[in-house]
Formats: sequence, structure tokens, C-alpha cells
Amino acid sequence: MDTIAAIAGAAGVSVAWLATGSGSPDSLDADAPAHTESSEPVAENIPGYLDVEAIDRRAHPELEEAHWLSARRAAAYIVHGPAAPGDAYRLAKLAAEFASPERVRRAFAEQEARIKALETERAEDLARFERELAELKAGKRPKKGGRG
Repeated sequence: MDTIAAIAGAAGVSVAWLATGSGSPDSLDADAPAHTESSEPVAENIPGYLDVEAIDRRAHPELEEAHWLSARRAAAYIVHGPAAPGDAYRLAKLAAEFASPERVRRAFAEQEARIKALETERAEDLARFERELAELKAGKRPKKGGRG
């Protein structure tokens, strides 16, 4: 990216135009108009992102549509400056990893184990309290703060 910026600066052209061919060579990158009216960041405002995504999609058809859409939503917050080849793929691959059935199963299993541990702890506490109450009722143990 630094090399592209240096070349664009030396040539007096926009980095976005040099990297993606979009816009005009003499437009300033900071002054490039947004492609949408949204106040939320969107991938469509990242110079060249949609082109990079199209190339990455063709190169990696194994990823599902939902992963590409998740990548597009995340890109608006992660990618700064013009998109580089592979950016969309890396984000989509990360989305696929987080949405993998095995990861979801593992997360649910871990949550279930935590719940069971809490239930066991609660049952042990309840049993202890019931024993202590029974001992108090039977007069086997003095009350706390009592004189025996």
C-alpha cells in the first residue's frame, strides 16, 4: 500500500484511481464522494472493495454467501484505504471460521458444561444448607453467635 501511495503521489494521481481504476486520476482520495447516503460505514465506500470481493469470490467458491456478506459488513469497519487483493477472502474466511458448525457445537458444549457445573454446585450448597438446618433443629450445633 505504501508503494502504491508513493507512486500515486509522485504521479500526482489518486491512490484509489491507481489501485482500482475507479474515479478520476486527479481526484483527491479524501474528497472522493461516498457511494451511499448511509451514515454507517459500508464496504461500498472502500475504494475497490467490490472489485476485490468479486475476484476473491471467483478464486474461493467454497465459501458460502453468508460468509461473504459478513465479510462485507465487517470490511467497512476494518479496511482503511483502498482494498487489496485477498482482503475480502481473509474476512470471509474468518467469518466462516466463527460460523463453523464444529465451533458452534464446541461453544454449546462448553456452555452446557458450565451450566452443569453450576447446577452441581447449587445442589451441593442446598444439601449442605439442609444438613445444617437439620442439625440446628435437632440441637446438635449451636447457632452462630450463640452461647452453646
